[in-house]
Amino acid sequence: MIFDDIYNYQRISTPIICIETSDCVDFLKRLSAYYSDKKIAKLQVNITYWIAYLGTINTANVDDTIPGDLLTAIKNLKTAATPTILVVQLGTLFLNPVLQQALIDFSSSAPPYCMLIIVDHMLAIPDAIKSRSILLQDSLPTEEELSEKIDSYASRYNQDLLSIKPDLIRAFSGLNLFLCEQLLSFALLKKIQNIPEYIYEEKCKMLSKGINGLELIPKYNQTFDDLGGLDNIKEFMTSYIKHNTIDCVVWLDEIEKVMAASEGRGDNTGVSQSLLSILLTHMQENEDINGIIFYGPPGTGKSAMAKAVAGQANSLLVRMDITAMKSALVGSSEANMRRALKTLDSIAKNQLWIATCNELNTIPIALRRRFTYGIWFFDLPTVEERAKIWQYYIKKYDVPKNCTEIPDNKGWTGSEIRTCCRLAKSLGICLTDASRYIVPVSKSMSKLISSMRKDALQRYNMASIPTKETFSTMITRQIDD
Repeated sequence: MIFDDIYNYQRISTPIICIETSDCVDFLKRLSAYYSDKKIAKLQVNITYWIAYLGTINTANVDDTIPGDLLTAIKNLKTAATPTILVVQLGTLFLNPVLQQALIDFSSSAPPYCMLIIVDHMLAIPDAIKSRSILLQDSLPTEEELSEKIDSYASRYNQDLLSIKPDLIRAFSGLNLFLCEQLLSFALLKKIQNIPEYIYEEKCKMLSKGINGLELIPKYNQTFDDLGGLDNIKEFMTSYIKHNTIDCVVWLDEIEKVMAASEGRGDNTGVSQSLLSILLTHMQENEDINGIIFYGPPGTGKSAMAKAVAGQANSLLVRMDITAMKSALVGSSEANMRRALKTLDSIAKNQLWIATCNELNTIPIALRRRFTYGIWFFDLPTVEERAKIWQYYIKKYDVPKNCTEIPDNKGWTGSEIRTCCRLAKSLGICLTDASRYIVPVSKSMSKLISSMRKDALQRYNMASIPTKETFSTMITRQIDD
């Protein structure tokens, strides 16, 4: 429990603790309640709060407000004669160089058992302060805490809520208690029929807007039936879905671009390296995370398959954009990553991570090893696979029957076939005419694709064909292209 940690750090006279929490107001209430407990209260710890528009508030008497700036409050804490905790809800104070210096000074001259606690939803902590303080993260509500709250909501609002408690717990996970109650109250006011589903979808919208780098899609409609070819990876994933629970598919698209920056290419700030370090540590420590890498030329169905896994498993799809987590404010990028990972763990216990990439060289070996189900190579589709893909997209885009003559499509990807069908529909022309506007990657990237095949041969799993057929089929593919 975070408050036990705070108490123990106070006992050893830790001067500064920085705490990230999803709900500052609720955290402050719980902190006050903890120190009001009879066992802790006998220590006679004085808790004060500094609020920007009021000054210092003594919790022993809420009306006992002492106007003054934060520097004055810190100076008073330095001269406190009794154990005192000063709680400041203002992470932006790190932007003020004068306050930074005051914090560094306080860290080396704080009286015994006196502590400064800085609380905010996201803390961008400069290295000078980070090296002289303890950073803690307040967890989001647990299933047990949510269960207790739902009992409380049922007694206050509607006893029928108890009958849908498991679904409500799933819907609430990842939100703080304030937002849980707000969404529930609104759903009851509007007489929503399926309250858990409504809250779940609203939660996904809120978190997508509120957390940099995360996009949550509660329902992805496409399944394996919507993809042509890729039979080997479909068979593997179908078996995995059958024997494992997947609460969430975390999709990292074009991960090689982020990893290139982590090696210093295009990023000499160290931010990408820090994000990679946080990601590696998280995946290593979380045994419930399984991962797989989809590798191959552009347009070969890697992203489509990653999303279809979520649709097939009827699970939440989360697109993680690590680049979007980067911020110019020192420390904010790392805070964004930690917050995103904490939210993911709160939302879903059983996670399947899928990384897609067009290039492997920039992905560190340490990260590849975290994706325990290995690397799968997505080659250009075979003649048979292309025929299935044509059939699917002709139907999807409702290409007129008199315009469905298949053009010469040797070496085309599924993405190029889709584009051709869309062009035919959009321009009102036949597929053969639309094909004039397609430049297949098999021509523009012929040498690179050949190199990728050689690299993949007998080293990686093949998305379309069983490994035992790899050599002969690869040769056939090269002749076909």
